[in-house]
Amino acid sequence: MNIKLGFIDSFIYYIFLFTIFTDQITGYFLLEHSVDIKISQLLKMVLMFFLIFRLVNNSKYYLLIPLFWLSIAIISALLSTQLVLSDTSNSTTSLADSNKILLLYLSFFYFYQLFSIEKNYRFFLKYQKSVFVFFVYLILSVWVGFFGIGHSTYGELNYGFKGYYFSGNEFALLFFVTSTFVSLSLFRGRYFYLISFFSIITAFLIGTKSVMLGVLIMSSFLLYQRKNIFFLGFVFLFFLLLLSFFVSFLNISGNALFDKFLWVLDNRGIQALLFSGREIYIVDSFSYLYSLDVIYYLFGVPKGVIESGGIKSMVEIDWADVIMWFGLVGFYIVFFLSIIQFYILLYNKRYNVLVFFFLIMGISSVTGH
Repeated sequence: MNIKLGFIDSFIYYIFLFTIFTDQITGYFLLEHSVDIKISQLLKMVLMFFLIFRLVNNSKYYLLIPLFWLSIAIISALLSTQLVLSDTSNSTTSLADSNKILLLYLSFFYFYQLFSIEKNYRFFLKYQKSVFVFFVYLILSVWVGFFGIGHSTYGELNYGFKGYYFSGNEFALLFFVTSTFVSLSLFRGRYFYLISFFSIITAFLIGTKSVMLGVLIMSSFLLYQRKNIFFLGFVFLFFLLLLSFFVSFLNISGNALFDKFLWVLDNRGIQALLFSGREIYIVDSFSYLYSLDVIYYLFGVPKGVIESGGIKSMVEIDWADVIMWFGLVGFYIVFFLSIIQFYILLYNKRYNVLVFFFLIMGISSVTGH
């Protein structure tokens, strides 16, 4: 392997390592002291630069991804200055939001290049060990909540544990991705059942619908793949027991979460329970978008500008947020990149990962991350 590329891969590895831990450090200062130290954002910017450099070294076509995507974000920012001439700083939020989406796809193509094309087994083992350690760290971040360490996933209801991560939804998705990677890595190993068991329990302790359903479905699918019908039945019975325990506990204690659950179901229907009110945000946000010129529908409006219009800046459903912030052009770029991801997984016959891919897409269509 080229020495220069080996150094870059090592640098990227350590940035990834620091980034996943600094998210909790950033969350701690935000939650405890209301101070945004922005370490995580800075590291992600550096990471994105080196990912682009590494990918372009293999193929110049990879440069099209950041060029097209950042162009959409810049156009959106420039157009939005016409809406809020008194506070143009709001328009810059589109660049920060675009980095999150761009980093996701750059990371996918980088790991595909590193592991599937170059077959770099040494770095695969390094990442695998690091993810295992991080998985244990995430579990501990949840379970220490019983001792009053960290914050509740739903603070107003004092329900669920998320450690010191600022966003409960992002923490839930992070745990889902990490637990799936560990389960796939140990799929044929003797510790697979133990990992599945702890993943399901921890998912319920986090408390979001997305992570509970995602982990339960993925674990059940992998158990089915192992042809262990007995253990699959055990997981199903365990799920029913755990669900009945939660319902009984919440009902007996008169917990606000259970009261809210019944009120939403009785007054707003099953769709409100499924989307947690996000269906209302979609109507409000899209009504605001339709009230603007067609150019904004094509290129979007940054969330800082949306907030200045008195509208909730995040629908918290990924496809809707992409349309709002980056317009139809941005949405079709994301859709095209997702199709490429799907083709790569299908071509390489990674069927277990494909199931995970569709679960992620389904989750993001209901709850945003």
